[in-house]
Order: sequence, then structure tokens, then C-alpha cells
Amino acid sequence: EVNKKLKDLNDSLELSLHQRSKHIVELAKLPELNPKPVLRFSTEKHLLYANPIGITLHRDILANKQALIDLNESLIKSLKNKGNTEVRLYVNSEIYTLTLCPFIKANCINVYAVNDTERLRTRELLIESKETAENSLKVKEEFLANMSHEIRTPMNAIVGLSGLLASSTLDTEQTKFNDNIRKSAQNLLVIINDILDFSKLESGNMEIEHVSFSPRELLNQLYSILKFKAEEKSLLLLNKIDDNLPDQLLGDHFRINQVLINLVSNAIKFTKKGHVNIHSTYHEGFLIISIEDSGCGISKNDQRLIFESFKQAQNTISKSSEGTGLGLTITRNLVGLMNGHISVSSTVNQGSTFIVKIPLIKTDIPSVTLNILNDTSANISKTTKTFKVLLVEDNEINSFMATSLLSRWNLEIVAVQNGLQAVNKVAEELFDVILMDMQMPIMNGLEATKRIREELKNKTPIIALTANAIKGEKEKCINAGMNDYLSKPFNPNILYAKMLDLVTNTKNSESFFTSEKINNLSNVNDSLIKKLLGIFLSTYDKEIDEFTTLMNQENYIDLGRIAHKMKPSIDYLAVNKLGVLVREVEESGKRNINAKELYLEFLDSMSILESEIRKFHDTQFL
Repeated sequence: EVNKKLKDLNDSLELSLHQRSKHIVELAKLPELNPKPVLRFSTEKHLLYANPIGITLHRDILANKQALIDLNESLIKSLKNKGNTEVRLYVNSEIYTLTLCPFIKANCINVYAVNDTERLRTRELLIESKETAENSLKVKEEFLANMSHEIRTPMNAIVGLSGLLASSTLDTEQTKFNDNIRKSAQNLLVIINDILDFSKLESGNMEIEHVSFSPRELLNQLYSILKFKAEEKSLLLLNKIDDNLPDQLLGDHFRINQVLINLVSNAIKFTKKGHVNIHSTYHEGFLIISIEDSGCGISKNDQRLIFESFKQAQNTISKSSEGTGLGLTITRNLVGLMNGHISVSSTVNQGSTFIVKIPLIKTDIPSVTLNILNDTSANISKTTKTFKVLLVEDNEINSFMATSLLSRWNLEIVAVQNGLQAVNKVAEELFDVILMDMQMPIMNGLEATKRIREELKNKTPIIALTANAIKGEKEKCINAGMNDYLSKPFNPNILYAKMLDLVTNTKNSESFFTSEKINNLSNVNDSLIKKLLGIFLSTYDKEIDEFTTLMNQENYIDLGRIAHKMKPSIDYLAVNKLGVLVREVEESGKRNINAKELYLEFLDSMSILESEIRKFHDTQFL
């Protein structure tokens, strides 16, 4: 029994020793079996061992003088590091990654090589493709900027001169001709804006805001805009708003309005007779708006296509169907950006229904004043305000149009043709406001503005009048020292309102808060006003300290985030120009731009606002 157990134990030990020896032999063979080069060098850089593929690599290295030099330098470096070292070695047309592992006690260095040629070349191709795509995007943006400028420049003259013509004495036929010119120009402008919006959405540059607004006010203004279009076609336009629609919602009222204008305009365009109904409600956190019409309808097949780029339903394509085929694509993408959903149901020859659902949160914060009509109530024809204007415009027709327009407002005008002439004029004469074109020969508008601000130390208000309407153009103007921005073709009323506001605020002391601002907030009582002002004052010091610290640290991205956080309270309490300023600060921060003058101007303006609000708060509530 004992002998048997001893024999079993001995057999087991022999088996274990045999397996162990076999394992050691297999380990010794591993470098030989490795499909990648393995080499061992002495600390004097002599080759001690190499597996078969390693021998081939070493032979190639010896035949390449530079590769041999690089290998020897890498061996020396690994000994100095006393640790694993990874280097890249170029041998003829091949690229190897070497891992050098020194064993000091054994006086040797193991080298493990990987042929990375294919991987690195693939990586280089990917980098090259990425750079090509980025360059293509840059070329596309430059093309859009140039296209916008080249089309908007003559468009500004067409719209402006036809507007001046409309205010003169015309007979019936001339009035009809002029109206058609203006409508055609506006149609072309819609196409340009569609292309620019589509480009922004495609590149991911479109941003959504979250501010308090009144959905009821938005829908009523939308109805006011479009009812005349419906009446021109003898259509009945109905606007039904359910009682459960909240007074205020948080969202991007501008983009929501853009979506609805597009859908309702389409419904009117493709409905020959009958009606267009707008129905709005709020359910389980969603603003739900349906647009139903009695128009031509859309086939099942076309319903799958209409949201695609450059597509239009076949039964709607006709001479009366203008556009790029981008309208519904833009609409769908805007709704998607707001985390919403759009759907369509339709029957040919009976009509269509589009339903938009957007998740929006109810809020008690007072809504911002909407201005989706893109106009101003300033009665220019009756104004008696006169001031001196420097017009900087190189295009002869646009200069004539602007001069004619400004003359009708009884303004004193001095016109020059480029930025250098503008700088010289500002050095010679005093002006109340400067209207500055951007692209001009000899010196452009940005350079002229910088010289006026930095060299002449002149603070005359400057409004950019530019044919470029792409993202970033306004920021360039503001960063250069301009006060405001208008893209061509511009609304004359808006131009006059901007000039009047800038001239008035320059001649009077700077003010960002007035009791009228509070009085204009809808649906607020003294308790809520006191609460709003108290929140602003209690958080002001902390936010400004944080803003100043980030500015001094040149951490512009986080600085932009602080501006974004401050934006709602500024919208509710400050005059519009400070609202514009905080958005410029936010955008500059997001783009990591060192716009120190802009940031300092914002801090100065916020200091004035805080002082004015504190004075009002202490007077009214203490």
C-alpha cells in the first residue's frame, strides 16, 4: 500500500518535471516562433541574438546608414533611461516601432519590432482626408460669404431704390411694376437665407437659445404677418389657441417662429381656395401646433421626400412654386435641434396637416418682448431729429440709394468711398454716426474702424452695413470696435431706429436700466419685481468676480459660459443693447476669442446696470 502510494507520487513528480521542462523548451522557442522581429544587443551595441525575421530586419538596417545611426542612438537612449523606450525607425520604405527593454544585470537590451508601415500610412491618409474635408468646408464657407456679398450688394440697391420709388408719385401700372420688382427681390432674398441657414445646420453651427417668451404673443404676431397673404388669395386663415397654452415657456422663440412661418407660408402658397387653420395647444410638456390646409395635398410617396434636401413634391412643382427645396429640410432640422418632432398627413386634392411637437418647460419668468415683425414703430416721416452722418460705401449705386434715403430724413450726409477716406474724414470733422461698408478697396471697414478707435481715439457710433450675413460676421464687426450691425438689404426703419438709439445714448449719459423697462414686463407684480431685482443683486458680485478671474486667466470658453448664465436676467432687466452685448461676449467666449476690449466694455456696462438697479431697488422696496 505504501509502496503503491510512493510509486504514484514518484510518477506524478516525473510527469510534473517533464511538463515543466517541456514548458521551458517552448518558452525558449517563443522568439523563434514570433512572427515579429525580436533582437538582443549587448550594452556595447553588438547583436547577440535575433529570430529569423529579426535577422532580415538587422540586415536591412546595416544596409541603411541612417537607420543604423538611429538604432545605435536609440540603444544608448534606452540605457540612459534604464527603462522601456519606444522609438520609430525608418528602414528603406518601411516604418518600424521599436520597443527597447534594457536588462542592466544581464548586460543586454531586448528589442521588439513591429512593422507599422500600413497602419501609419493609413493614419496619414486619414489625417490628409480630414484636412482635405476641413479645407473643403473652409472653401465652402468662403464661397457662401462671397456669394452672399455679391448677391446682397445689388439686392440692397434694388430693394432700397424700389422702396424710394414706391414713396414717389406713380400711376397704377408703374406701381404694379414696382411692386413686382420688390416681390421678386424678396423672393431671391428668401432663397439666399435658405441656403445660408441650410449651411449652418449642415455644419452644426446653428445654436438654440432658451429664453422666456409668450407663445400666445408669438402666434398672434404670426397671424398678423400672414393674414394679408391669405387674404390676397381669398383664403380663410384661422388661428385657434387653446386655453391651456401657458403664458410663458422657455425656448427659442425666433427659431419656433421661423418653423411656423415656413409651414404656414407653404400652406398658403399651395392652397388655391378654402382655408388654412393653425391650432395650438400644450400637452404633457409639449407645445403642439398643427397647420391644416385644404390645398393640393401630397402623395404618400412624396411625403417621404419632402423633408429631404432640394426635394419638392411632384404635384407642387410649377411656375408658381418658387424656392430651393430646402424650406422643409431646414424646418425639420430646426425642430430636431429643439428635441422636437414634425409629422405630415395628407391626401391628394384634399389637403395636408403638419404637426409640430416641441418639448418646452413652463416658467413664471417674465417673457422677453417679441419683435418677429422685423420692423420698428419709429415714425421717420414725422421725426425732427437731425444729425450728421458719414456714409462709407464703395458701390456707387448703393451710395446713391443710401444718400437718397438719408436725405429724406433731413440728415446731413458726407459720403466717402473707402476706409482710408473715412479715417481721414473722421480726423477732420465731427460726426454723430458712421455707416460703414465692410468690403472696400484700399482699406476695408474693419481696418478703418480699428484705426478710428485706436489711433484717433474716436468713439463716434459705427454701424456696419454689410452684404455678408454668415455666422461670425457680426462678431468681427463688434470686436473691431463697431457698435451695431445690419445685413444688406436692410429695413430703412430699423436703420433709422439704430442710428437714433446710438446717437441719443451717446449724447446722453449711458443708461441700461429704467423704470420703463420694468413697467413693460407683462404679467408681473411688485412682489415678483422685487424678487427678480433681489436675485440679480445677490448674485452680481459672485458672477462678476468669476467673470473677471476667467478673463484675467484668458479662459475665454468658461467666460462664455458665465455670459450665457447671466443672459436671462439681462434680457429681463436691461435695455436691448446690453442684451446684444452679452450675446457677443458669449459667442466670443465659445469661439475662444481674446476680445478683451469687448469683455471690459461688458464689465463697465454691467457695473452701470448694477448701480441703476440697486438705486431703483432701494428707492422702491426699502
